Amino acid sequence: MKKAVALIPFLLLTQCATTPEEEKDPGLDRSPYHLAEKTSPTLAGVNLPILKSPALEKRWGSPRITILPTGGYHLRYTKPGNEFESLSIYAAPGTLDSDAPTPPGYFDMGYDEKKGEPISIPVKQSWRTVDIAGRSTHVYTDSPGSGADPLQLSTVTFPASRPGKHAASFRVTATSNLEDGESIILSYMRTVAWAGN
Repeated sequence: MKKAVALIPFLLLTQCATTPEEEKDPGLDRSPYHLAEKTSPTLAGVNLPILKSPALEKRWGSPRITILPTGGYHLRYTKPGNEFESLSIYAAPGTLDSDAPTPPGYFDMGYDEKKGEPISIPVKQSWRTVDIAGRSTHVYTDSPGSGADPLQLSTVTFPASRPGKHAASFRVTATSNLEDGESIILSYMRTVAWAGN
């Protein structure tokens, strides 16, 4: 019991697992809200290919749309009453590809029995794959979740183009705090499709 009580303050201080600096993903910024030009009711005027989740929009309602000054966009779908269940689609002009032979590592929480204190444990992981709009895409754990934070998986940043649109790069992230979070997140990601399809 003492170990559990000692672990609580540490978990609260380190809720967000972080990727080691040398392993940070060079792809799209994971939280580009600081770049947001405006929240918009539509994607009118965006000249990039549009990825959406029609299935989640039907279940959860319209996404929050943010238009970026670069001409990109961010769509965020959240489950009503439970914002831990979410899916985000980031798009930016240009072609970036952050795929690599191995995914970045992350830190998880543990407990050092000898020292009687919580510790951060580096974790290496293997790629998972998911079909995003007809493309087999690598997925990795971005944050394992701890305390009040949900599990978050992210795709690598991948380039794509569509007829009549500028080339763009995309990244899809999703979160869940449900028991089988990983398979639930992968099911959210599988709902992503090209607009108009």
